[in-house]
Amino acid sequence: MADEKQNLLTFFKENGILLLAIYGVVQVWIIALWKKYIKKGKIRIFETGSLEIGYSAFGPTIAVNGTLRALRYYVTLVIRVRS
Repeated sequence: MADEKQNLLTFFKENGILLLAIYGVVQVWIIALWKKYIKKGKIRIFETGSLEIGYSAFGPTIAVNGTLRALRYYVTLVIRVRS
């Protein structure tokens, strides 16, 4: 039993820095994958009845008045309109 503990301590003395470096690199990737694929942010839409369609110096505009609430994380919303 004491010999096993001594072998374990020797292993960590020799390879501890390498193990910590590998853990640091892997941890960053695991967190990134978790946030991107496993626990994605969601949007809750609170509908309203107002919609404005107009034309300005920027070209045709559509204003959708309502409330969007991001759940869990910040969410980037991209709206594409096809004519």
